[in-house]
Amino acid sequence: MIQPIDFADYDAGWAAVPKRRADDAQRELETIAPYSDTLGTLRRFGEEGVMIAVASNLALPYTTPLRALFGILMAV
Repeated sequence: MIQPIDFADYDAGWAAVPKRRADDAQRELETIAPYSDTLGTLRRFGEEGVMIAVASNLALPYTTPLRALFGILMAV
């Protein structure tokens, strides 16, 4: 996949298979949280000059909670 899609686009592409409803996905987005040691670890890597990239094939709405959680550590 080379372009961002939203849940509606994702659902439309999988019409022939049982699919998760957008409201279920929204509830999942609200539960996203890092492990307790994640932020400290990422900060330390940053202080050491280690560059980290996140690559995912998740739908575009997943970027919102990730940016909220890790935004201070992200360079776009």
